[in-house]
Amino acid sequence: MADNLNANLERLLLLQLGGAANSIAQALAAEQAARLGQSAVVSTKVHAFDSHNPEHVQILVDTDAGKIFYHRSDCGAVCHLDIFHECGEIDHKLAASYICRAVALYNTQAAQQADGFCQGIVNPELIDIQTATGGGRITGSLRSGQKPSVRRVHENHVHVALSLPTADFACLLYIVAAVETAIQNMGLEPRRNERISYVESAGGQNDLSPYTDQTDSFLKDAPASQEGSKPAGAASDNWQAQEPDRHSVGQSAPSENSKGKGGGQTLIGVDQCHSGEMFTGCRSDKTISQASAADICLYAPRLFESWQQAITRINNKSKVTAASSLSRRLQENGLKAAGACIYSLSELDVAATVSAAAARFLTEDMTGRLRIHPLDIRFIARRPKRGCDTCFVVDSSGSMAGRRLQAAQYLAGEICRYGYGRVSLVHFQDSRAELLQPFTYSRQAVLSAFNNLTPAGATPLALGLKQSLAYIIGQQTKHPLIVLLTDGIPGRKYGENADPMSEALFAAAEIDQAGCGFLCIGLDDEDVFLQKLAYTAGGVAYIFSEFTAQVMQ
Repeated sequence: MADNLNANLERLLLLQLGGAANSIAQALAAEQAARLGQSAVVSTKVHAFDSHNPEHVQILVDTDAGKIFYHRSDCGAVCHLDIFHECGEIDHKLAASYICRAVALYNTQAAQQADGFCQGIVNPELIDIQTATGGGRITGSLRSGQKPSVRRVHENHVHVALSLPTADFACLLYIVAAVETAIQNMGLEPRRNERISYVESAGGQNDLSPYTDQTDSFLKDAPASQEGSKPAGAASDNWQAQEPDRHSVGQSAPSENSKGKGGGQTLIGVDQCHSGEMFTGCRSDKTISQASAADICLYAPRLFESWQQAITRINNKSKVTAASSLSRRLQENGLKAAGACIYSLSELDVAATVSAAAARFLTEDMTGRLRIHPLDIRFIARRPKRGCDTCFVVDSSGSMAGRRLQAAQYLAGEICRYGYGRVSLVHFQDSRAELLQPFTYSRQAVLSAFNNLTPAGATPLALGLKQSLAYIIGQQTKHPLIVLLTDGIPGRKYGENADPMSEALFAAAEIDQAGCGFLCIGLDDEDVFLQKLAYTAGGVAYIFSEFTAQVMQ
């Protein structure tokens, strides 16, 4: 885990974060929120969201985080950072330790910068955390935030409140990377927030008493200098905690003209240009910990909807398979199953079935042996398990070199965010197809495997599909999904005398017969064959037609 955190933090090159930090400062100065990557939102306001629609984050424009959370008299002194994840418990002590290390690394690197765009005086004692397991000051005992209502409301996000100078806003990206690493190391996945809107609270009254608890925070009052305090791993022994810079965003009360305003949102990616221009409405392609790994910024519209359709078709295949199997077993035992009695994804409830037969036996004054009638049959209705085991099948032929392979890695990362199960990676090129990463719960392991690909040769699509299907059949998979990432029509290298397109369609039919889900992602505008391939596999085609417009031009 330590190596995982170090690797993610090392991807953040401080020299490249000047533009991102400037964009954050501009957004907060305008009393707006900034999206850091896809899972995090920062502002100086209170955030709200509906548990049934968590991807929509509301910014309460007539509130101030410092006033509401800590009863401070000044406005804009406290930054409110939420990092969203799938529902589950994040160990707040683990996340706090990761943040301490991230802040220490940031302070060390900032102190070594020659251009001086950042100061490196972030005080970890002015950072609080809350998760579903507890919270408190990250340098304190971390025994606060234990009230059940407080823990329950943080089951889908990590809450961080902090005070830091405007010049050190780049540290927010380090903190997000640290928390995302903690989330992934706990076996959960970050979750993206799709939309930010600005609303007013009900009459300006904000009763958060059910969601507050005892705290050891130093943010409760306007903080005085903490003489002699030192962060874990601080770069210098004479480092002293600083009072937040008086130039920090929003230190003065907001003007009357600015209250209740803030009609936009800013998405921050560390691959922004060094000029510091604010990217408004642009979408980041990776988590903060990964964003600097590529020099492209992508957004794949409707990808989530296509993934959902593919998952739905897996469930439909499972229903058909379960119903057919149950009907066959009943017929083998001389029972005729009425369609109304067959419940998909259900199991026979033996106890309830016998009880129903016995009740009928007694009420109808029957004699002789107890016999099971079709109307007596009862089933256990089970909810389908969440998620699926996903096998990425990546085209690593020569035409995928460069930005196409980067785009494939980005798309795989997006799909990893959506799912809950294991992931694996198979690649194919020229005359071979190989398993590069076996099934694992580590999303990072699969995405890192992309870095080992060297595109070359032809496109043996059929071989890649057959290899992935054979691997899935040999594993104990749940709701298996094959995700094909390719840029075009199969080549002739594999099976020299065979028609590569017919071979690929035959392999797709085998996927459908095996009951596997299939999502075909095309990185080229040519979609006729890929649409036919997806249809043959009983799956869904997603043509990333925006790729050419976003990157190749």
